[in-house]
Amino acid sequence: MGRFTYVNFAGARALGFEQNYFLGKTCSDLGLSQEVKALFSAKSETVFTTGRPINGELCIPTLHETRSYDYILSPVQG
Repeated sequence: MGRFTYVNFAGARALGFEQNYFLGKTCSDLGLSQEVKALFSAKSETVFTTGRPINGELCIPTLHETRSYDYILSPVQG
């Protein structure tokens, strides 16, 4: 369904949120840029098509810099 089921503590804190803020939300719910949403949409489609997890790096621009984050997208079966 494209909803977050887990975000690690460090990742949530780096983005300025508590971990539970993300749970059950989609990329659209988080107000991410169109570019980030398109990336996650394409990567999610790959995960669902292959049934295998995928990882990579995501760069998100902020007011003063661009920050890089590692991500893992894993299918939840059942």
